[in-house]
Amino acid sequence: MAEQKVKRGGDRAKLIVGVTLLVAAVGVPLGVLALTSGDGDEPGRSRLLVETLPNPMTGGLELVVSVENVEINRRETAVRPGIVGLECKNEGGQVVVGGDQQWPFDNDLGTELPHAHLPIRSDIADSVATCRLTGTKIPLEGRLTALPGS
Repeated sequence: MAEQKVKRGGDRAKLIVGVTLLVAAVGVPLGVLALTSGDGDEPGRSRLLVETLPNPMTGGLELVVSVENVEINRRETAVRPGIVGLECKNEGGQVVVGGDQQWPFDNDLGTELPHAHLPIRSDIADSVATCRLTGTKIPLEGRLTALPGS
């Protein structure tokens, strides 16, 4: 009878180990997927909104690069306090425009999202596909948003 009890205890331990391994095998990949995907609204993760807009002051074009998750727009997010790099690439991955930007970004003229302005020539603006910030502790990047009618 005691031998039977020991066997049941061993089976229970094997069951617990098996369930734990199964939960880990399913749970870890799901957790990684949750952390590496999404629309940029979750804390600790963000993306950039990239738009080409007319500059009302100069009549030229500018890239307006906004941080969609305002919680990320903090001085502590930058590796070097007060400054980040902005680089924009074409579809081939070649940098076509960029430069240093003050960080955190500002909200000027009552805009909703913190952003930076980067003057750009129209021939270069047509080639921009993506932009990203360098020198941040959290990856921040985004694709150029097509304007209605373009």
